[in-house]
Amino acid sequence: MSGELSAIFPGAEDLAASTAAARVNGYIAGYGARAGLDAELSSLGLSPAGKKRLSGMVPESEPSRPAQGCPLPR
Repeated sequence: MSGELSAIFPGAEDLAASTAAARVNGYIAGYGARAGLDAELSSLGLSPAGKKRLSGMVPESEPSRPAQGCPLPR
């Protein structure tokens, strides 16, 4: 999937600033459930194979997580 996004956003800065890349990374990291992905999948610019691969990585329901924040140095 990163190769597909890199083709759309050839510059590293463009890719890093891309909403699509941020959304894909979030789903891969476990933030979001399949229903949310399904609603926006067509807007991410992925090929049919990329969409299928990403869908397979996203659970049906969002996993519960403890509240997280940025750790502060001690």
